Amino acid sequence: MLPPQSRPRRVLHVIRRLDRIGGAERIVTELVRELAGHDVLVFAGEASAFDLGGGKFLRARNFAHAIWICTGLRRQYDVFHLHLPPSIYLAILFGQRTVVHEHSTHIERRRKVLPRILSRIALRRAGATVAVSDSVRDVIVSWKGSAARVFSLPNFIARLPSAKDTSAGTTTILMVASFRSAKRQDELIRALPFMPDDVQLSFAGDGPNLSACRDLAQELGVAHRITFQGSVRDISRHYASARLCALLSEWEGFGLVVLEAASFGKATVVSDIEGLRDSCPDPGLLYAGSSPQELADKLMLTLEFCEAPAFCAKLRTHAKAHDLSSYASRLEEIYSQLDSQLVTRDGQWTCEAEG
Repeated sequence: MLPPQSRPRRVLHVIRRLDRIGGAERIVTELVRELAGHDVLVFAGEASAFDLGGGKFLRARNFAHAIWICTGLRRQYDVFHLHLPPSIYLAILFGQRTVVHEHSTHIERRRKVLPRILSRIALRRAGATVAVSDSVRDVIVSWKGSAARVFSLPNFIARLPSAKDTSAGTTTILMVASFRSAKRQDELIRALPFMPDDVQLSFAGDGPNLSACRDLAQELGVAHRITFQGSVRDISRHYASARLCALLSEWEGFGLVVLEAASFGKATVVSDIEGLRDSCPDPGLLYAGSSPQELADKLMLTLEFCEAPAFCAKLRTHAKAHDLSSYASRLEEIYSQLDSQLVTRDGQWTCEAEG
């Protein structure tokens, strides 16, 4: 096999599924669609929810089958780029040919003993670990026990279709997030009765907590002021129709939707937590309150200043700093680190694991 430097680099992204719309899934899809030589392997779920363009889409029946496929493809790909457990466990087998991509400061699986052990081994074996924010990097360093080959690389904004701003004459607050344990759509619903009657909420996303939030809206008598959009593929028109966005969460690796909203000139009020601070374009958008009234006051105050032309320009500038081109350049630098760690042994290219 030729060393990676002598031919175009081939990268195989491995992720459990692409049929749900989440931050990790969006990043993988855009890399596969936009970068030459990048393909993807999934081993659960249905067909991709995204357009992969000309990227190669490989399917495995389960994780064991994914291991078998990757073993057979070792000579075809220079890098195995692994996203989320259990994909990252492949680093245990393929060592420094792998990049582990960490998308969150909190992964429920790691509360269990075996996943915790496997994750730590994978991080030590991997050629590099990419963290989506400085806060995620700090968590990984504490897990791994070393800062060696751990890189902070903030997410980029996927290319979204343009959409005409239709927010004039309405007061819609949008939250784009899955209805899962970390997300706090319920806080936004509880704050709605404390806001003027013309304020409406729009939720884009799906998940196990959706039914409970619908019930809460009925209980509080505000269901007629809330639209549950479900899983949305064309998010552009929802950003374009919103006056303000919100992202309330107990933990977050990186607020990709904050950047997406900013690219449309829309501000996002976010929970004052690690991860979201990294993506927030202005400290005035951080929310640290704890009551529905406090949240309502914060949202209404933000609505008063967030549409000023200078502030909207600031948001768009912040978003442009997170483009795919600069991200891809930095990612290529990380891949090149793997090249420098390869050693020749009996004329073959092999990898050495971390001590």
